[in-house]
Amino acid sequence: LGVALLYLIGKEIGGARLGLLAALFLALARFQIWWSQDIKNYTLSAFFAWASVWFVWRMADSGWQTANGRWRMAVGGWLYAIGYTLSAALALFSHYLAALILLANNVFVGIILLAQWRAGKNPLPLFLKWSAAQIAVVILLAPWLYIYLRNGATWTAAPAFDFGLFLRLAATVLSLGVTTYIENYTWIVLGLVVVAGLSVGWILARHQSSVTSDQSSVVSDQSSVISDQSSVVSHQSSVISHQFPISNLQFPTSNFQPPTSNLQSPVSSLSKSWGTLYMLLIVLIPPALIYLLSLTPAAIFAPKIQARYLMMLTPAFMLLLALGVWYLTRYSKYAAATVAVLIVGAQLFTLTDYYRERVLRDEYTTVAQMINNFAAPDDAIVLNTDQEYPTFLYYLKRPLAWIGVPNGAPVNQATAQRVAADALQHRGVWVVTIPDALQKDPRRLVEQKIAERLPKQYEQTFGDKRLALYADTLRNVKDAAPENFSPLVARNDVFDDRLKLVGVDLPAREALAGDVVRVVTYWQAQDLATLNLSLQKSNGEVVASVSAPISIGAHERAQADLQIPPDVNANDLRVVAQARLNALPLGTIRVLPREKIGVTSGAGMEPRSERFGGAIRLIGVTLPRASVRAGDPSTSSGLPITLFWQTDAPLDTSYTVFVHLLGAQYNPAQNNFLWGQVDRLPVDGKLPTNAWTPQQTIADAYRVKADDNAPPGVYRIEIGLYDANGTRLRVFDAQGKDIGDALIVGQVEIGN
Repeated sequence: LGVALLYLIGKEIGGARLGLLAALFLALARFQIWWSQDIKNYTLSAFFAWASVWFVWRMADSGWQTANGRWRMAVGGWLYAIGYTLSAALALFSHYLAALILLANNVFVGIILLAQWRAGKNPLPLFLKWSAAQIAVVILLAPWLYIYLRNGATWTAAPAFDFGLFLRLAATVLSLGVTTYIENYTWIVLGLVVVAGLSVGWILARHQSSVTSDQSSVVSDQSSVISDQSSVVSHQSSVISHQFPISNLQFPTSNFQPPTSNLQSPVSSLSKSWGTLYMLLIVLIPPALIYLLSLTPAAIFAPKIQARYLMMLTPAFMLLLALGVWYLTRYSKYAAATVAVLIVGAQLFTLTDYYRERVLRDEYTTVAQMINNFAAPDDAIVLNTDQEYPTFLYYLKRPLAWIGVPNGAPVNQATAQRVAADALQHRGVWVVTIPDALQKDPRRLVEQKIAERLPKQYEQTFGDKRLALYADTLRNVKDAAPENFSPLVARNDVFDDRLKLVGVDLPAREALAGDVVRVVTYWQAQDLATLNLSLQKSNGEVVASVSAPISIGAHERAQADLQIPPDVNANDLRVVAQARLNALPLGTIRVLPREKIGVTSGAGMEPRSERFGGAIRLIGVTLPRASVRAGDPSTSSGLPITLFWQTDAPLDTSYTVFVHLLGAQYNPAQNNFLWGQVDRLPVDGKLPTNAWTPQQTIADAYRVKADDNAPPGVYRIEIGLYDANGTRLRVFDAQGKDIGDALIVGQVEIGN
């Protein structure tokens, strides 16, 4: 819808071709595609905000025209004002920062009113419509403003963000939609900004045409004088003609034509100049205000600098790009076409990089399928935390009650008691634990409260998720009840007269090297059997295999986790099930290449020799300066820490790395001495431990931001690794001595 809307706006400004070019650029904009594929409110707010832009244009101008070089405004009707009111209100209800585009709208209309007044036109009709629309928007928003001001007025902004870095981030996000490693795209971004800047040529062209129009007016006045003189001569000639009739005398006809009004179509250069001004206001005013709001110590809305807040400004930049390309056509259509192709090429380049990481993973499918097939009708589900509840509910097919553990703050005794009280109204409780719970509920308070009343009957990890069942009676979690049986793919493959394959869950059909492929099969078995599942190349070579027992039952579940080797050299792998001397292909997994991770220089690295678990070694670290000051621009995004890892053998588990700042003073908000924390998979999630190749050096960089309320003092830097259960790997020094489940690698002093 946003793409279609930008086409309409571009068509109003410069004709259908300009609209199509702007729509093409927006359709390929990585940032818009990214956020349109997330369950977020940003694209919704952007659509309504840009609907308000269209109504502003139509309300202020229902046809750009000039008469004798003077600008004339044809003011639209009240319907445009009503449309603006509704779209502006919906944009604000979707996201507060839509107000920044509405502010740009007000500035633009203010300029139009001033231009009307200077042109001798009556600005009152437009002023009345515009004022009424603004008042209506405030009235519609008033109930929510009342609620928000009671609950959000105490928000505070984050420490100052370096202005130069902010400008680079804004330019990169608006042009390419890239938010990380922006320094790698400097020249491409600079080129795109220059092309967008060419759109200013339309404003300059309007100024030149205004000067030319004034000169034409002078010429017209002179022509009028000549015409009057010719009239006098004509009258005298008429008198002479009556006195001296010359019937056969012929005079040359005049080539002079009376001046016609210089009416221009809605796609005139004048329209493009106003459109350029409008888009510049939208591109420049909101980022400036976002930055200024982030500097305020406290405000009604004090946002942290987040790249996604700039997303709704992308259409303006894309329209400026189209206007810049269109301006080039005044000089060379071939140059303009070349520039347009280069812009599309740059967008496709970043899109290719984006889609390379967009792999359908088994995030919740197998977890939800376990509940779909084995939950009792009166069971409840506890999501700890509820950070990703929409994704989980997408895969949950059973209409079961669910309770979410709030993800916004650490879980305390009161929260755990409330969640458990709701859950314990049911005889069975499934607890889904995600990595966020390891930080928000590290002591597992919620499960402790549930376990006081219901014993644990089942527990299993699925990657970084953990599923546990608490019930008052022993549950069958092997043979699905007929009324619940719901495999992703129903099968009817007979292995022999006592074993039949009746269903398969193979959620992922694409995977990266090192990933674990979960395969769940369902069997109709009349006696015990052994299932062998394997990943095979096209030539039959087995690259991974695992065995699983099959019990007696009508819908017996058997799960196998197959890890793709990190160094596999095949594009496709077949999933093959073998039982009772028969083999059957279940599907194909396409193996995608991992993004090449650049090798960070080890210059300045402090050598280390600790071992985590049995195979992971820390070979070095680079640490921040020994002393930093709060608000230092060089550390505004966090203290830089790089860990250098190696592994002696392939790993079948994906571990999460934690980097902590431990202070000498107690942090009451965290109930511990933790004043800064980053927990994530290595290399920004791009190279999990199960994808490490033995003896490969992994440079793993972090930015750890100290809490805004962290007192001045010395902070220790603590690191470690843990699995999906939150179990930390033991740390051993160079002599093999166990030194705990975490390692202090250095310290930093943070001053005022």
